[in-house]
Amino acid sequence: MNEVASRNRILLYILYFLYGCILTSILLVVFFPADKFRLYLALKVEKEFQGIACRIESAEYHFPLTIRFKNIHLSEIHRPEHAFIVINDLSITGNLRRQFKISGHLYGGEFQSRLSITQHSGSLRLADIRIHHINLEKWTELRSCLGRDLSGYLDIAGSYSGNLKGLLDGEAKGSAMLHDGSVELLQPILSLTEVNVRRSEVKFTLQQRVVTLGKSSFNGLEFDGTFRGMFHIAFPFDKSMFEITGNVSPTPSLIRTYWQWKNAADMLKRRYKQSTLPFVVNGTLGSPRFRFGG
Repeated sequence: MNEVASRNRILLYILYFLYGCILTSILLVVFFPADKFRLYLALKVEKEFQGIACRIESAEYHFPLTIRFKNIHLSEIHRPEHAFIVINDLSITGNLRRQFKISGHLYGGEFQSRLSITQHSGSLRLADIRIHHINLEKWTELRSCLGRDLSGYLDIAGSYSGNLKGLLDGEAKGSAMLHDGSVELLQPILSLTEVNVRRSEVKFTLQQRVVTLGKSSFNGLEFDGTFRGMFHIAFPFDKSMFEITGNVSPTPSLIRTYWQWKNAADMLKRRYKQSTLPFVVNGTLGSPRFRFGG
């Protein structure tokens, strides 16, 4: 008899729990202040990221515990009509343990992650970040910001931890890969006006608004090489400072196509007494400088 009563109590608790979930969901559907929440979130983003303007086209609640945002525009505050990132859709699905699943789409690609928040401290963590197949040709805002043509597909994997009071002051680590792409050169190098990248892999960390690039590699139509560097995030974004150093080797394809590269490469190798060509790229994103040498 006690076993039957125990089972009935468990069943009753389950029914109460389901009733609470359904009632909460109905109340959220009926009373969810979508416009107020959308505006609050946009203002929160602008407060955390000084110099950034945020506009969210719509926010909707979906049964049972999902909020879906459409067309999130992030732009520099002095050019609000020119967004540099547009997220087509973003879904946040929660559970009772303050853990959330995040997913969405942008520039022909998709992203997902797991978010956990500690309420009393305001700390948060994004685990298993996956950004897949971002088409840089569709990212017209980035191309406009940098003032050059970009193409290729970008994949990123990593994790992030920080605090709600200062998201850019958090820490992150991960890797990125660009493949089947090209980068227009603002200043031609000998006869080259662009560099074609078959595959480039980068290891990175973020700490106190500084992105550190570990030893990274690239293989391309014109060059193969390695590089590392530092990137200081600032707004306006094109004022961000960076410095990248590395070594490259002209490919046989480049030397066959542009004969003058063989003489130039041989001369530079003798000058720097290396089998590869050292290079430095530094300055700001809006006004970079390139030179061979250390």
